[in-house]
Amino acid sequence: MFNFIEINELCEKYFLTENGLNNLILMTAKRFYKGRKNIIFVDMEKQLFCYKKDDTFLYFKPRNKDINGFKKLLIKELDKHKKHIIKNNPSIARNAFFNKIGGKYIKAHIIEIADEMVIFSILKNGQKVGNYIINVEISEFFANDIVEIGHNFWLKIKDIEFGKSHFILSCTRKDNGVIKLEFMEVFNSMVRKFLSKNNAKNTFTKEDFQYKILGVYINKKEVNIEIWNKNIHKFVASVGGIFEKRSNFKLKWRVKNETK
Repeated sequence: MFNFIEINELCEKYFLTENGLNNLILMTAKRFYKGRKNIIFVDMEKQLFCYKKDDTFLYFKPRNKDINGFKKLLIKELDKHKKHIIKNNPSIARNAFFNKIGGKYIKAHIIEIADEMVIFSILKNGQKVGNYIINVEISEFFANDIVEIGHNFWLKIKDIEFGKSHFILSCTRKDNGVIKLEFMEVFNSMVRKFLSKNNAKNTFTKEDFQYKILGVYINKKEVNIEIWNKNIHKFVASVGGIFEKRSNFKLKWRVKNETK
């Protein structure tokens, strides 16, 4: 009837806990078998329905024909529940969505450019994933962003519209968190390359490149960080040069317990 993966997907899609889904399945089973069997319990693990007859509890496995009809009715009930949540508890729907995708920030791929809007998609191994329509207005890009089909950008989700079978995400680039993620991506990538290239010398370890972001300033176009090891100034300067070239944000840094 339902496997573990399907249950998880239904819970995520319709904003339900597993217990809430089980209750809805039981309610739907009661409606579906009304007049035929007095359903009192659904054993999800064994995929059996339980009903009461003459003070006796009996279990049965639904026929394929019944399963199809039951699932259609369940989807209708799930859709009703989802509409109710979106209308009356939008914060629950939003939080459930953010939990599903891992937060308010996404990295997406430009697939179409219109007059005032850029359309993105999330790709994995070259294939579109998720039922998302991602829109970013031209005005929500930074002036130095190179907006071309095929380019990838970090985005912050500003608003979500819940469709019947998809999510419409309105996003922006103009956000401190976006710049923070882009800096972390550049810094961490360069650390990996540096350590790989200089592995034989054993001069530095990963711990030598610890840092803390102190602030991201959109108006000043500046990122401030604190580093632990004073011997990586040259490396940090290289990171700053590449980061500024990509983002037009300057990097300023200091050594922990020192000033620069």
